[in-house]
Amino acid sequence: QTKCAEKLEVLHAITEQLPIRLDTLSLGQIRTATFEKAVASLQEELRSGAAPALISALRAEIQAERHVMSRVEAAGQTAVSRLDVVVTMLRRFFIPMGEDVAIRTSHGYVLVPANDEALLLHAVESSGQLEPGTQNVLLALLQPGSSYVDVGANVGLLCLPAARQVGSDGSVIAVEPAPRTASLLRRTMALNDLTDRVTVIEAAAGAEEGRATLHIGRTSGWSTLLDGLDSVGEVEVGVRPLDAIIPPGGRVDVVKVDAEGYELQVLRGMVRVIADNPRLAVVVEFGPSHIRRAGGTIGAWLSAFQDHGLVPWEIDEATASLRPLRGTGLGDVVSMNLLFLRDSPASRPGLRLA
Repeated sequence: QTKCAEKLEVLHAITEQLPIRLDTLSLGQIRTATFEKAVASLQEELRSGAAPALISALRAEIQAERHVMSRVEAAGQTAVSRLDVVVTMLRRFFIPMGEDVAIRTSHGYVLVPANDEALLLHAVESSGQLEPGTQNVLLALLQPGSSYVDVGANVGLLCLPAARQVGSDGSVIAVEPAPRTASLLRRTMALNDLTDRVTVIEAAAGAEEGRATLHIGRTSGWSTLLDGLDSVGEVEVGVRPLDAIIPPGGRVDVVKVDAEGYELQVLRGMVRVIADNPRLAVVVEFGPSHIRRAGGTIGAWLSAFQDHGLVPWEIDEATASLRPLRGTGLGDVVSMNLLFLRDSPASRPGLRLA
């Protein structure tokens, strides 16, 4: 019991900033039904004067109690062992750093706000891979020396593996409008010694230069320039088109867009980038609810990309395989990522068709 209490204190110290709650383990005040019966029997035996029977019964109950306590002790030791495992896992995957938490992924550490419980829980469940299929597709599209643009980079869960993949001869431009998130993203890249290839642009990507109100979501990935969101705050941010960020003739191999309904504005601001890069691959979040909130339709949204010769393919998050965009039921989709290509996926060696 003492060891359990000590381990629980350590566990509490580690998890008090994380969204993990453990039921209190209590092994005290253990009284069995047989013991209560023995007390009642003892009182009756004393009143009747049957001392020998009393002694025999009492010895039996004492032996039973010893057996129960040995089982309790074994259970306590098992609990301590399990708590050791939990503590070790938490220390391995999470490092509290004041208002932030460093999450360990297979590509390095990512800094996440300690109060972003939804993101932290998803990171626990996925070992830092929230969109494993999309990540693998991006890594298949990128090679050492590639140029990658991450619009809506958030805390960098996709940006970090992409930066590893392009290597020191490649480049990554991470566009993130939320000031707090952009700051964490810079620190994450510095923590992983990737500032030589990653440039963080603290702005929203859009159709033209300007200023706009960013509505801060309850979790960092939900922040958007669209009105009507149940936000927890607002902040004025700069807006920059990718055509202004990427110089004319600049090489771009892959653009990922996660703009929470602002995708068509991002598209309008990258017309020259699309024209300059015939082999450009564009990964975009498709969310019908975002499209409707922006006042658009699914058909018009898809046509805007197809007008540039970009053909949509669905990304299977479980298998990282591609399939042609379904012809029906798109309005029922909650969210999925699409890969837009001018050429066939078969011309990209790393991509797989379902």
